[in-house]
Amino acid sequence: MISEENRRPGGENPPGREGGTKRFFISFLIVFAASAVVFLRHGDNTLSIGYSLICALLTAASESDLRTKRAGNVFPLTILATGAAGAGTLRELLPMLASGLLFFIPLFLVWRLKKGRALGGADVKIISSLAFAVGARRALAALAVAAVSCLCVFAIRRFAKHRAEEKTLPLVPFIAAGTFISMLL
Repeated sequence: MISEENRRPGGENPPGREGGTKRFFISFLIVFAASAVVFLRHGDNTLSIGYSLICALLTAASESDLRTKRAGNVFPLTILATGAAGAGTLRELLPMLASGLLFFIPLFLVWRLKKGRALGGADVKIISSLAFAVGARRALAALAVAAVSCLCVFAIRRFAKHRAEEKTLPLVPFIAAGTFISMLL
């Protein structure tokens, strides 16, 4: 809620604060629904708790990416910590680390060679941390769903000439949707 001292004269909200309660409620519903589906699919265990936390983090990262076209380092770092907390032994961490590097190295090279025009730095970090936390198979499924859905949305926007001045789409919401779907597999 916006306090009276933060309101502009005439009762207007400051820039970027419009619809904050509505966005929070929608984000809460998305996280709640995704967590409920994860618990129904995987049961009541630490895996479900970790997946639910990742759903919440991806929803927050998506909102940040949609609003500011940036997702802070706190999101991939927390996803990495969630994945590491789910590993019982050092022996389980090694394949997780290999999965993260398997995604990080080629995505980093694409980001570097394309100078950030194809992928953003946050996209590379989030996908790599997801590969570490949920495994290479689920991360690959999430990336495939994200790529296909992003291309479909981009084609529809291009065809409809919607926001012609905007040539990029935030990828994190598509990664989040792909991750939600991959958690059902």
